[in-house]
Amino acid sequence: MARTKRKPRPSASGPADSEWGRPVTLPVIRQERVCLAVIVLIGAVLRFGNLSDIAVEHFDEGVYASNIWFDADNNFQYPDRQLYAPPLMPSLIEFSLILLETGSWGTMLPGLLAGTASLLAIWWLGREWFHPPIGLAAAAVLALSEYHVLYSRTALTEPALGLFWLLAVYAAHRAILSPSWVWVLPAGILAGLAWWTKYNGWITLAIAASAVIPWLLTSHWQSPQPTDSGRRPNGLRPLARTLAVVVVAVVVWSPVLANLQPTGGYASVAANHRQYFVGFAGWWNSFLAQCSTQAYLSGVTSSCGLLLAATLLGWCHTWREDADQAGKNRLWASLSAGLLIGSVMAILALCLGLATVLAGLAILGCGSLLSDMLRPADAKPTAPPSSPGSQLGCWMLTSWIVGLTLATPLYRPYPRLMLPWLLGIALGAILGLSVLVRAAQRRLADSQSVANISAAVSLVGMVVLVGLLPVTWRFHGWDRRDGLRMIAPDIVRLVNTAAQNDGFQADQAVIYVYAEPGLFYHLKADGFQLCAPAGNLDFMTPAPNAIPYPTFLVAGPHADRSETFHSQVARFAARLELLQSFEYRASDLVRLNELPASALRSGQPLPAESIRLWRCDIPFESP
Repeated sequence: MARTKRKPRPSASGPADSEWGRPVTLPVIRQERVCLAVIVLIGAVLRFGNLSDIAVEHFDEGVYASNIWFDADNNFQYPDRQLYAPPLMPSLIEFSLILLETGSWGTMLPGLLAGTASLLAIWWLGREWFHPPIGLAAAAVLALSEYHVLYSRTALTEPALGLFWLLAVYAAHRAILSPSWVWVLPAGILAGLAWWTKYNGWITLAIAASAVIPWLLTSHWQSPQPTDSGRRPNGLRPLARTLAVVVVAVVVWSPVLANLQPTGGYASVAANHRQYFVGFAGWWNSFLAQCSTQAYLSGVTSSCGLLLAATLLGWCHTWREDADQAGKNRLWASLSAGLLIGSVMAILALCLGLATVLAGLAILGCGSLLSDMLRPADAKPTAPPSSPGSQLGCWMLTSWIVGLTLATPLYRPYPRLMLPWLLGIALGAILGLSVLVRAAQRRLADSQSVANISAAVSLVGMVVLVGLLPVTWRFHGWDRRDGLRMIAPDIVRLVNTAAQNDGFQADQAVIYVYAEPGLFYHLKADGFQLCAPAGNLDFMTPAPNAIPYPTFLVAGPHADRSETFHSQVARFAARLELLQSFEYRASDLVRLNELPASALRSGQPLPAESIRLWRCDIPFESP
């Protein structure tokens, strides 16, 4: 009886399923599923925990969350909402508020879900582009990143943008390599959704387009093998599919562009963005400010993400080892290597900031892969050959990191702008961390005594980390952000009392909120109906036949930074009576928009800002 030929096991690069040799997806084994479940659980606890201390506070959060308070007369949106973001995230928040009502869950749920789902997305992206341990380690770094946790717990566009960004570049990678056109449509839709979320979502298309040409060139430089038909792969097909993805994305985004036409088209959005553009003259200062902010928001928890990632990289390589003594020795050496490299990187991250260490590792990881790809095919290889899928992934990741590193500091150093960069740099850093762990594994595998010493050094490193906890511990992801929510009820109480003292019903008072959409949201959420946002004090000059309701003005830190507001207040000073000033201490998430991280890091108490309430004396015409 003839024996059936055993099917070979897929290698790390996998068998080809297209003319470019795209690897078949490796099966997710039990150990990987367990590790992923633990990582996602930790990430979810960090993001969903302690929600009672967060509320709408950031200016843009107030804009997005306040859609629900406007009817058809206002186009169902906060005034000029289109200048701040496309409609997707505000619509998701509005839908969440309809389901869950006005609380932390209602406003934050879309961001919480998107931030947690990003852990799954970066895991899948890493394992598909490179290798399963890369995906797990990248998910571990992202799960414990205090910066990512902080922004996942907001009603901003960044969490959803990050999720769609990861999915869009993954789908574009599949579309380029696939033997058919089936992935073109989902790739275009996902890029379009990133564009619907934030106006820079189109960069996902630029990443794919800028990577495909050097990938094709290096593929031919390495002289790829002909296909079974005896022909070389057709380089025009990846280019055509890339163009098709761009076309689909533009079509998906076109309703947003059409919706902008009544308010000046995209030109009005671009004009608003230009006021935040610092150009090349301000690039260096913006770059340094972003680096300082990233270091400030990186604590022990973020550093432990690198320790966990390196340990996973060491352990994952032993999953298929035999259970004999040699296999146990290799397991010990691998774990010792991961713990050693992870401890060193964690301490460096604690001293220099997570982003700095991630950037250095990403340069090592991407540089190592690119140097192997650029080596001629007849040269002696220094590492196992990577698959075309990994090569394209490396070019896309390099384009992603380099492009955002150059482009992001061209704008004012708002910390939120760095989130897409962090996703790319985290993935690139794991490649570099893998290089170091593998090198340490090779050294430690040769000597049991060296492995024991390495384990002891790793233990000392972890003890140092634990010893630094009392000095450095602060989990930025759980910073308290409910200052405006706490002030809103006091404003409502004072306004109602003042209106009743003037002989009016409480529900007849009117509040104008100047440039504080977050406070406007909370006043409406507290049931104050006659409340409106204001960008000027024109209401101080009433229209003919206006109803003489008692009128009040509320302003805060954003108004304090406006010269227009100060000039208008000076103009109407005689008709404005200050009723009360409320002390307001903004969270770091808000303060970092205006202050350098060094001012917060110094430990010196910053002066409290204030929310002020005025009664307005408006000369209504007598009936």
